[in-house]
Amino acid sequence: MHGHTDFGLTTLLFSVPISCLQIWGRDEKWYYVPYKPGALVINIGDTLEIVSGGHFKATRHRVYKPPVDQLDQERLSLVLFNSSLGDLRMGPATSSPLIQREGCIEEQGVYKEFKNLTSQGKLVPTNKQWREIQIATATDPTDQVRNSVGADQVLIDGKIMHQREYMGVKVVLPV
Repeated sequence: MHGHTDFGLTTLLFSVPISCLQIWGRDEKWYYVPYKPGALVINIGDTLEIVSGGHFKATRHRVYKPPVDQLDQERLSLVLFNSSLGDLRMGPATSSPLIQREGCIEEQGVYKEFKNLTSQGKLVPTNKQWREIQIATATDPTDQVRNSVGADQVLIDGKIMHQREYMGVKVVLPV
């Protein structure tokens, strides 16, 4: 899969010995998530980023082929997506003591995009709309037409990025 963030609150998965999950580092490079027996891997989703006012950043990640020494091994993943089905417009939990004490963080990510829309008086998607539009528009990584610069991909600072817009919210993520 391309680099992406999950739409919900969190995604839980058990750490597995076959490395396929990669996260996008602050240095803008992909890193395999290391195997830790018995550990639970927790990805933060878009909804938690928005509800937390940007304090918890959605995990940019992708599922990628394993390293060469693991190519012949089977992999089984158990994944639990936690999300709301609600029709509430997404926004920060302003009654949260964290947000009341420290305010919101608007430096990056989907929260920044949501904040830009709401400050212009525009409606942001509901949690249900956000989930459904992302599922409906997911790009197949083998689609050579949409996965080319000029279609769904752009070149930013020498890096190929996947760019889409959902209901006025621009999302740019590493391929």
